[in-house]
Amino acid sequence: MPKRKSQHLHAGKKWHPNGSMSTSAARQPPARTGRCSGRLFWLASGVVWLLGNLGLLPTDGYVALIRFWPLLLIAVGIDIIFTRRSAILGGLIGAAVVAISLGLVIIGPSLGLDDNARLFGMPLSASGGRLHETHLSTGVNGVDSADVSLELGWEPVSVYGLSSGSDLLLEADMVHSGEMVLDRSGSNVLLSRQAEVGLLVEPQRFLSDAKWDIGLNPDVPTALYVSARSGSADLNLSDLTLTGLEVDGGSGSIDLYLPPTQGDFNADLDIHSGSFDMVVPEQSTADLYVSGGSGSFELEIGSGSSISLYADTASGSSDIVIGQSSDVALDLDTGSGSVNVDVPSDVGLRVEAWDDGSGSLNLPGGMQLIESYDDEDTGLWESEGFDNAEHQVVITVSSAASGSININR
Repeated sequence: MPKRKSQHLHAGKKWHPNGSMSTSAARQPPARTGRCSGRLFWLASGVVWLLGNLGLLPTDGYVALIRFWPLLLIAVGIDIIFTRRSAILGGLIGAAVVAISLGLVIIGPSLGLDDNARLFGMPLSASGGRLHETHLSTGVNGVDSADVSLELGWEPVSVYGLSSGSDLLLEADMVHSGEMVLDRSGSNVLLSRQAEVGLLVEPQRFLSDAKWDIGLNPDVPTALYVSARSGSADLNLSDLTLTGLEVDGGSGSIDLYLPPTQGDFNADLDIHSGSFDMVVPEQSTADLYVSGGSGSFELEIGSGSSISLYADTASGSSDIVIGQSSDVALDLDTGSGSVNVDVPSDVGLRVEAWDDGSGSLNLPGGMQLIESYDDEDTGLWESEGFDNAEHQVVITVSSAASGSININR
């Protein structure tokens, strides 16, 4: 009887009649799936993005590009169908997508393709993806004083004093997104941007020519309110006649220059995540209230000034420099950020700490302990001859947290 062939054949193989053995599940070469076109697309996207950030492509064009986003789905569908048959055809499709994208970015704005662009029915940009140039002004109109409110935006802002004798109360030249509005009721003036609705509310924020220049009358006594956002603000108020000031900071940096102030002048400053630098000129008298945030705060007090300052600091660092021959009453309620106070050598210094927190209190040399409170870091210290000093700086630590307090002379 002939022998039966073994049933334990090699897995995945079969016997041919001639006794040879072959693979039954041989791998087939994978179909080409258009990887070339996909890589070209991502490469081109990075190049377009980089050129836009460098200012070499118009940012307005990106709104036009997003307007035609369904073309990407069409290109992907064509790529899937045809590139299984030809890698060359897939590469050509990818190159075509890149060329169309660049064309939309470069010439789209000139064709008006960035206007009223929408994504799923939602406007991409309330401003149509464009920057606008606007001039707004309002006259003095015989008012003896004014209340001016400025609601800023993402654009950099410069606020300054107009020429003395100007018949304008406010004049603004702006390159901006959205629509600017100047409202006035008697002596009350409000400059703001109309509310914007869009998925890309501010697609032009990368353009360097966006800027607000706002001039205020230097002769009319003015109470000024400034609400900042993400744009930097240069508030040069040194030529103005201010009766009061309130600044609500944002994430942008703020540089504030006060005018010489006398008498009953109050300034309320609310610091957020942006840095806040402030200069008080010489021979000024003012009451300052500072509420800190995560942004740093720097204050320079000019010589010969008389300042009352309450500072409620948070996580941002605070640096206060006091000019010579000044009288300053500083009340500190500190947080986790460090506080550094530079005191001139020609004034008497008193430091009273009611709370030391977990941070350290560092005093200059030569301070005499007058009275000790609960522990070694709380108490009353005075410099020699404090009571007879012509000018005095009194620092009170009402509440302290983990940030260090450093007082230097």
